[in-house]
Amino acid sequence: MDYSPDTLRTQVEPGMNLPFSLEAEQSVLGAILLEPSCLSTVVDLLPGPQYFYAVNNRMIYGAMLDMFTLGLPVDFVTVLERLKEEKDFDEATGKVYLTQLAQLVPSISHVESYAKIVRDKYELRTLMQAARGILSDASAGEQETSLLLDSYTARQADIDRIFCDKDTFLSMFN
Repeated sequence: MDYSPDTLRTQVEPGMNLPFSLEAEQSVLGAILLEPSCLSTVVDLLPGPQYFYAVNNRMIYGAMLDMFTLGLPVDFVTVLERLKEEKDFDEATGKVYLTQLAQLVPSISHVESYAKIVRDKYELRTLMQAARGILSDASAGEQETSLLLDSYTARQADIDRIFCDKDTFLSMFN
């Protein structure tokens, strides 16, 4: 996988500039590489790799989460070794990128703030994509209004799950 700055900014939907903060994403990952214990704080705010916009950052965070979930140590060496198992991982450029992540983080103590920025950008992208889907479906004119309303209701439920806090979400199942 290519880790050049131009590649990191890809995955834009046609006709839409989706919000993201490459700096916040990189700072979260760099902080975890330098201080693995902060992952326990970050995982509450960013429970999955989909919160990261840059594909490469998503892959790295996914590897970190997998390792964390399995109780494996998470640091530069172990993450690099785990990423080598990925078919899309380019060891030469990936190793350089991981090194850069560790050097780019302004302050490990602000990792929670960086994670909140990443989460906020993800939530904005989710809203924009849902709105775009609704508009696209309605503009196509291929469905009855009642089916469009059902689709809207399902999308609204998905968005509600993303935006309600964890305790509220978990209490719905008790």
